Amino acid sequence: MQLSVRAQSVIDLNADDKILRQELTRLMEVIKHDVAVAGMERIGVSPARYVPSVSDLFIMLNKLWREQKGLCALCGQPIPLKPTNRLLQMSRDRTDSANKTYDWHNTQLTHLACNLAKSDGTLDEWHEYLAMVRQTLHG
Repeated sequence: MQLSVRAQSVIDLNADDKILRQELTRLMEVIKHDVAVAGMERIGVSPARYVPSVSDLFIMLNKLWREQKGLCALCGQPIPLKPTNRLLQMSRDRTDSANKTYDWHNTQLTHLACNLAKSDGTLDEWHEYLAMVRQTLHG
């Protein structure tokens, strides 16, 4: 018997991986904060954003983690849970930076450092940068 995506997601929500649940919850809080400050004045103006319901958001992040097999969508290396180096922590990245929505089609999981380095660059620009960094390291 095959389970529906929603039923499978409910099963995933009950996973025993406490650290993964904590990290996904932390990411949810970051996304909810982005939505809460949208449109508020700062040095610039925070862009308008939309976030799905909390349960849908957790399901989405959990599904992304499993689909990506715990690997950063940008560099392909494992994303450690609760690393001591905060640059290695899990981060959410919008695949299309011009689209300010965190949804199923515009969100991927990355290392914080990879996300910050890519910023609003294109994937081609990111891959060019990553190739340069790897060449420098392995030289």
